[in-house]
Amino acid sequence: MLTPRSWGGRFPLWRPSRMLTRFWFVFLLVLLLLGFGLRWAQLDQRVFWVDEVATAVRIGGYTEAEVVAEVSDGHFRTPGDLRPYIQGPSPRSAQATLQALANSPEHAPLYFLIARQWTALFGRNPESLRSLSVILSLLALPAVYWLCWEWMCSSLAGWLAVGLMASSPLLIAYAQEARPYSLWVLLLVLSGGMLLRSLNTGKAHDWFGYSLSLSLCLYTSLLSIPLAIAQGIYLICLEKGRLTRTVRRGGLAIAASFVSFGPWLWIVVSRWDTLQSNTVWMQQPMGLVERIGIWIYTLSILVFDTPVAPLGTPLSNLQICTSIVILIAFAWAAMGLVRNTSPRIWGFVLALGLPTPLMLMLADLLLGGKRSTAPRYWIPTHVALILIVAGWLGVQAAYKYYPKDWNRRWQKIVAVLLAIALTCSIGNLWRSPRYLKTRNLHNPAIATLINQVPRPRVLAEPTEVYDLISLTQFLKPEVEIQVGEGDRLLQQLRPCQLDTFVLNPSPTLMEQFSSRPGALQEAYVPSRLTADEMALTLWRIVPPNTCSPN
Repeated sequence: MLTPRSWGGRFPLWRPSRMLTRFWFVFLLVLLLLGFGLRWAQLDQRVFWVDEVATAVRIGGYTEAEVVAEVSDGHFRTPGDLRPYIQGPSPRSAQATLQALANSPEHAPLYFLIARQWTALFGRNPESLRSLSVILSLLALPAVYWLCWEWMCSSLAGWLAVGLMASSPLLIAYAQEARPYSLWVLLLVLSGGMLLRSLNTGKAHDWFGYSLSLSLCLYTSLLSIPLAIAQGIYLICLEKGRLTRTVRRGGLAIAASFVSFGPWLWIVVSRWDTLQSNTVWMQQPMGLVERIGIWIYTLSILVFDTPVAPLGTPLSNLQICTSIVILIAFAWAAMGLVRNTSPRIWGFVLALGLPTPLMLMLADLLLGGKRSTAPRYWIPTHVALILIVAGWLGVQAAYKYYPKDWNRRWQKIVAVLLAIALTCSIGNLWRSPRYLKTRNLHNPAIATLINQVPRPRVLAEPTEVYDLISLTQFLKPEVEIQVGEGDRLLQQLRPCQLDTFVLNPSPTLMEQFSSRPGALQEAYVPSRLTADEMALTLWRIVPPNTCSPN
């Protein structure tokens, strides 16, 4: 009797009697429609945080150093004076954009070049930039169906993968970001699909398509490098170490993609010190227990994303238990796929999902730091988990080899996962996930406090320029903004000046304020989940008692 494990080629994993039932058809159609709507909802209301500010600044042809130098002259500005850095016509050439990108070698350039052309057509503003990400995210839905067909010829697996991707709160959140992650998801799926198609057909033009899509993937994220290497190992293992035609063509395709990526790789190597300086946050120490907790959280938010409760509370314990149960379901599906299908099937998702997190975890364990704690770096793993769950249910539905009760049980589990994902995605309509906006999550609350006073003035150091630009999204037009070094700010500050705030002062600036009349008073200091969590604070300058009320 033919079982899934004996399948090693393009054998259709479906039967006419095993197609989508009416329930699954309606359920997945609803997920698809809601996923479409949720990606467009509240697009202009989300916090335009510092990473998105960096996107708009770079495609405008500015470097961070140039923006900081222009703004940090001690002159008073309004929010309208800062917004041209992130919206309006790009005043600089495409060459200036390339130079700005070269000064941030940690970010591969493809998305930013596409975004520049997009804004040239539709305008440079937060809504336009985010709409590009939404469209790229929507294109990934039919692409993942095609990938599943090339992977195991399963219509059911394809539809389930589409449903999971459409409803995932994590992928919906990144679809609303002016960042490269939606493009990365799309190219991960396309390059994976082209690899599988090349294996299935063996045709030269398919291998060329794989090489091209892999090159684009490399030009979207440097973290595609371990994936390309893992896919080469996957091909070698499939052919049991023999130098077959498949290995030769696959190796040539991967080598060609690295050669095409050579120019940017040279920029990365030659500007390694700049890259290290730009990613200094990765090198900050973090305990192993905290890292493990974040790893569990990072995997579970693919379907379960709720506001994180303080540790030790009943709600926190419930969240932890739910996350662990979801991880057990993922692990069970992965083990089922490995035990009951050929290496051609399960080897592909392992080559997709394991290399990036393992590399980041190993770097953290050996060098210290928290590289592996950013959920956006785990996107290949999230795509692999979607394929694992969809593929495992597709395999079970395709064969009478599995008991019907067992099949129904797994259908219920997947239906629950999809329902949880959709519920969390709807809940995120009114909030931004903590992992997404990080330090700028509290911008609306901070801006509300500033806007309440009659003649507000905000002081900040040069390190906070991007945070100020992000904050202008919510500030009223008459707010006065002054950026400069601490000494200069103190020199221009009148002793009895009212309605003056300091945004996220450094310890040095706070010490300088303590040596003058008056005091700094907490206006907004958010609670942190961990001691090193990044979050903006707002402080109010209290005049000395000698000042008159007026």
